[in-house]
Formats: sequence, C-alpha cells, structure tokens
Amino acid sequence: MDKPQSRSLLYWVLEYTRIFKQIKWKNDRVRGNEAYVPTDVEHVANILTHGVWILPSVFCATSLYRESDVYYEAYASVIYGTALVLLFSVSTVFHLVSFAYKDSVWREVLHRMDRGVIYIFIASSYTPWLVLKEVPDSGWVIHLRWAVWILAGLGILYQQLFHERYKLLGTLIYLAIGIGPSVCIYEMTDVSGVTELKYGGAVYVLGLVFFKLDGRLPLAHAVWHLFVVVGATIHYQSGDDVPVGGAPAEAGAIGAVASPPGGSARRLRAYCRRAILRARCSGLTRQRLLRVVPFRVVPCRSVSYRDVS
Repeated sequence: MDKPQSRSLLYWVLEYTRIFKQIKWKNDRVRGNEAYVPTDVEHVANILTHGVWILPSVFCATSLYRESDVYYEAYASVIYGTALVLLFSVSTVFHLVSFAYKDSVWREVLHRMDRGVIYIFIASSYTPWLVLKEVPDSGWVIHLRWAVWILAGLGILYQQLFHERYKLLGTLIYLAIGIGPSVCIYEMTDVSGVTELKYGGAVYVLGLVFFKLDGRLPLAHAVWHLFVVVGATIHYQSGDDVPVGGAPAEAGAIGAVASPPGGSARRLRAYCRRAILRARCSGLTRQRLLRVVPFRVVPCRSVSYRDVS
C-alpha cells in the first residue's frame, strides 16, 4: 500500500520540478542604456510587490494626519503620506501597463512618472525630520527644508531630459540626493529616532544593488521593491515618533493652547487672538507658534499674527 503512494508523491515532486525549470525567470542582460525587458513572471512580481502595499500606505497616510496635534505635524504628515501613496500607486500602475501594453505610449509616460516620484519620495522622507526636529534658526540646516525640494526638482528635470540615457549617472544622482541631506542630523539637538533613520537609509542603499541587477539575478527588480517597502516602513515608524522640537516649553509660554474651545467661530477667533498675543509677548515667532497651536485652529485666517498687538 505504501509503494504506490510513494510513487505518486515522487511523481508530483518531479512534475513540479519540471514545471519550475520551464519557467523563464529572467531575460538576458541588456547592453549600454537599453531598457531591460522583464519576463512575464518578473512583471507579475513587480506588480504584486508594490501593489499589495497601496491600501496599507493609504491607511498609514490617513493615520499620520489624524494623529497630528499641531500645524507642523499635519503639514509634514500630508506631504509624507501623499508621497508614500504615490510611490506605490504609480509604480504599480506603471508595471501593470508595462505588462499589459508593452508598446503603449502610456508605458513611457508612466515610466517617467515612476522615476520622478522617487525624487519626490526622497524629499518627503526628509520633511518630517527637517520640519519637526529642533534645529538652530541661524544655521544652514534650516534651509534644507526647501533646498531638498529644489534638489528633487532638479533630479526630476534631469530624469525627464535624459530619460534612460545615462543610467549609472541617474543612480548616482539618486544616491547623492538621498544621502546628502542626511548631514543635517549633526545639527539636531534632539537625536531621538536618528538610528532608525540611518537604518532605513541603509536599506534603500543596499536595495539599489538589486535595482542594477536586472538580467543578472531573477526577479531583481521585485527584490528592489521589497527593499523599498522595508525602508519606507522603518522611516514611517521612526517618523511617526518624531516629537515636535521645542513644543513643551513653547506650549507653556502661550498657555493652554493644546485645548482650543468649542462653540462658535467668533469664540475660536478670540481664542486665536489671545494665543497669538501671548506668544508675541513671550517672544515667539509665527513659525514657533505653529509648532504648538493645534492645526485645526490655524485656518482662522481672519486672525493675523502681525495685526495682533
């Protein structure tokens, strides 16, 4: 009785082994600046490795916004959350179109968008740290808040002008923009969470190795996608715990700002005026005030920081 069963099990093992060997896991490596053409299996892997993270990224983005207590937190959460969703969504749509419509003009358009979103995501990954962490107002680091976006814009411009023409140079630009702004950690007075920031960056850099192994390693691009997922998860967890620099002392300077009153809009505007007046008496700038005023109070546009006296 055992012999037929053992033969049956051996048969199916050999059959699945044969099928596995028949699968084309990768195509030949391309030369120069030619675009690599993935196999069907690689296409599916590329779609799934980012596609399954679209909904979780939407959930994470909305959670960041809902957990925001002050204006700067809401500002940083919207930027990072939007870029996170775009990263996985654009990548998935691009690989889906590449698989279904290999010669479509939309493939070229989406490929450019996919490469451009990487620059946006790099800049957005730094935004929570540059906005929420306490840095010297007179130092050079404070200018990175806008400089990192200029670098991202220049990277996108280069990508559009020289799309797929100088691949090695493009990768080096990714590295420069991704690693360069990290020197800001040496100017931060609060280094909590910086270790996770380093780990996430290291994961991205290591993943770039697989990004360049198309045609050499089966499913190399899908592996790169997984490194992106891990790096983004580490940065999300560390960024979610980034405290607002200087918030406790400044909150004490302007009173119970964290508890805005309910009721009419007139009452809320009066609250805003009192908070701003106390902030000015304490010597706080508008930017410092936005670190501690609940962001739902900020839309009181009729209350001007300069006009309150």
